[in-house]
Amino acid sequence: MSKHITLKNMFLLLIPLVIIISAYLIYMQKEEPLPKMTVQEKKERFKSLILPPTQKVYAELMAQYEAVKKSIEDDDTKDLDDLKAEYKTASNEELLMALKPHPISIALAQAAMESAWATSRFFREGYNIFGVWSFDENEPRIAAGEKRGDKTIWVK
Repeated sequence: MSKHITLKNMFLLLIPLVIIISAYLIYMQKEEPLPKMTVQEKKERFKSLILPPTQKVYAELMAQYEAVKKSIEDDDTKDLDDLKAEYKTASNEELLMALKPHPISIALAQAAMESAWATSRFFREGYNIFGVWSFDENEPRIAAGEKRGDKTIWVK
């Protein structure tokens, strides 16, 4: 059994975070251009926008993890089959590894890099904090400024 969380499971863990942060930013973000800011000001703005919803989602994911862990410890595992199927895990240990959220610092670091401290066009126009690509033309998305060969890169 692998002790590492797969990239797919990592993205599954980030989905609720992306949804909540996106909703929060849509609610809070204005269409005005950003003022000139120092790097420190960008970082402070980023933390004030991103940290509260990240902490909220982390607490929710950790509560789910703890509830599943307690069910396993109490040998009350009859309701875990759906979660195992959803996360494509074969054992209780694998399920716990898949459910344990990444540290908040990792989510913030990834968001900071992908969104240029919440100043990138993808972040400001598409509310896409993690640079998640889109391959579904039926979902809301925006095109990247450059192409890869003759292919347009789209982000959600």
